[in-house]
Amino acid sequence: MPEAQYSVSPARPGAIVVGSTNVATNNRTPFLTIPAGATWVGTVSVVAASGSGTSSIQNSRVLVGGTAGAVPAVDTVIMTALSGRDTAPGVVTHEGVTIVAPASGPVTLDLLTSTATSFAGAASATGSLI
Repeated sequence: MPEAQYSVSPARPGAIVVGSTNVATNNRTPFLTIPAGATWVGTVSVVAASGSGTSSIQNSRVLVGGTAGAVPAVDTVIMTALSGRDTAPGVVTHEGVTIVAPASGPVTLDLLTSTATSFAGAASATGSLI
């Protein structure tokens, strides 16, 4: 399974912060980190892709993770993509997503898929600190 890839620039206005991950597991996987005390604005995309063995609708979700005090709050679902058996992958993209990390610690964007059987999820985010 590929590891999540992300980069964290120093917490300074204008710094670019990007991340992505590709998973076939139902574990929560961080793919972007916003440094403590920083505000990140950018575009987030998520993909859900079911295989022929999937018997129901599956989903990929992007959630906020990390330090309490984040805005939106930790465990908030930012977006969800759906995919059913033998259907085209579901893709959702949101622009202008804003995440605020508290001064007490960093915040992550995490990918969580609903199942690991005949299913894959992917997520990416590109943005900058303001």
